[in-house]
Amino acid sequence: MGSDSIDLYLEKGARLKPCIPTETYRTTSMKNIVEQTSREKTDLGTARIIEFSISGLAGYDKVYARQLNADVNVFFGLNGSGKTSLLKILHSAMSDDINILEGVAFKIAEVKIYSIALDKVFIRTIDAADEFVWKTEPKIAKFMVPHHIFLPIFRIGSETTEVELAQNLRELWKQYSHEISEMIRKAQEKGLANILKAILSMKSQNKEKVNTKVEPDIAYKLIVNFLERQNNIVADVLGTQAEFERRYLTEPHIQRVVNDINKIENDIEQARQPLCKLQQLIQDLFSGNKALQFKEQTIEVSNPNGSNIDLSALSSGEKQLILILLETFLAKESCILIDEPEISMHIDWQERLVDAMRQLNPSVQIILTTHTPEIMVNIEDDRIFRL
Repeated sequence: MGSDSIDLYLEKGARLKPCIPTETYRTTSMKNIVEQTSREKTDLGTARIIEFSISGLAGYDKVYARQLNADVNVFFGLNGSGKTSLLKILHSAMSDDINILEGVAFKIAEVKIYSIALDKVFIRTIDAADEFVWKTEPKIAKFMVPHHIFLPIFRIGSETTEVELAQNLRELWKQYSHEISEMIRKAQEKGLANILKAILSMKSQNKEKVNTKVEPDIAYKLIVNFLERQNNIVADVLGTQAEFERRYLTEPHIQRVVNDINKIENDIEQARQPLCKLQQLIQDLFSGNKALQFKEQTIEVSNPNGSNIDLSALSSGEKQLILILLETFLAKESCILIDEPEISMHIDWQERLVDAMRQLNPSVQIILTTHTPEIMVNIEDDRIFRL
């Protein structure tokens, strides 16, 4: 963020009106809000918000309208400027749920949503003085809720919420771990089908030249690793490494099998790459104070002396950091809306947060609100909007 933006931010405090009455939510759990997006309605697929216009936001008379970037959008302002109200309106438009708007001060809202899956723009409007429902253009029989993530302020705070947050982290990781497992399973199934095809067509293709760039010693290691994962006894299948390498150089069907296994390994590595990036990034942010291991069904935490720490014992800021990064993964190409991500977070983490989110998922649309300049330090001015 440039110095002009910071000056404008600080200067704005003298012009803000008093705070509007406190807003409330109908839901009692952050998990319920997130899950409602994908479970209560038919999923439209990935989508982004491209533009909005709101009159009477937070009790102000003016119309507040913005065209959004496909990558990063930061809205900043002091308390009472309408940050939470804005995110609730956007979330309500995406969720087709007017209950989210309980206690939100506004007159008329219009939100343009681009469905990536359908390559189509939907315009959603609602009038607080008229029939209090979201209307959609072009008209469809039923608005199909697009995938998106919303993290409200009350995701952290009370002791109960802290316990819930730890449990939510476990559930989110299980969800993401399941997606990785499915990708790996499909890669293995496809590879095994190709291997079976190579074996069954061995006679007809035996004299055909095979284009392989895998050296004999690497080929042996690939097959050893593959068989060990299948709990096979390597020696009974391959013989010695020297025997295998001699056969590999002269038998095309073995070369085809190695090519297929190499493809499987590359697909598995690609599926695991985001996980490795997530773990490395979190470890860098934690600066060696704690070690995190993302296992298949859980997240393990240990302190410098090696003893295990329960996930719920992490600080609010640590849990929040993990939560935001996991949700950034799960948002895929859709948008993630976060209300004041800086809460309980160290200043260094605040400064690096948006960049970390972009590193983990370059395709996600980030929409967040804040009242701290640290979040905006490394963000371009055209991605920062004053409220």
